[in-house]
Amino acid sequence: FHEGLGEGLQERRQNIQEQRQEQRTAVQEQRQERQDNLQERRENIQERRQELRQRLNERRKRLIREFFNRMARRLEAALERQGKLAERIQSRIEKARANGRDVIQAQAALDRARTLWQEAKSAFEEAKGKLEAMVNAEDPKAAFGDVRSLIQATRDKIKAVHAALVDAITALKGLGSGRGTGTATTTTP
Repeated sequence: FHEGLGEGLQERRQNIQEQRQEQRTAVQEQRQERQDNLQERRENIQERRQELRQRLNERRKRLIREFFNRMARRLEAALERQGKLAERIQSRIEKARANGRDVIQAQAALDRARTLWQEAKSAFEEAKGKLEAMVNAEDPKAAFGDVRSLIQATRDKIKAVHAALVDAITALKGLGSGRGTGTATTTTP
């Protein structure tokens, strides 16, 4: 009787151990599955982050190009206007010289304006050349800062050209046209 009990007990123990081992295996499989799922989610999140970063960088690059193109149109228009104005001032200087006026100051201011205009034009062309290299850089934010500083430098040079042209016009106006009495008339007492 006791022997049969021992074998049954032994058998039950064996069954219980097998069940525990199956449960452990099942739990380990579940853990592994959860870890695999978690790893897969992490990889998906990383991929999405990378895609988002890339889309943001592309958007930034596009915005930098658009900003530069807008500013380029403005700067080119300003340079063109100043070039035409310099031609008109040169024409007036020639007329004043033909009338026997002293145009040394006006001509010097115009020559300075033309030199500055060439510098501004070359700075603008240099900025246009550097744009793609800057935009294709790893950090679009830094690239935008570089583009902005190049445009700022070009704009400052254009302002200097304008100031020199104003000096030339002022020097020409000081000569007078020789048509009037030389005194200003006012309508208010």
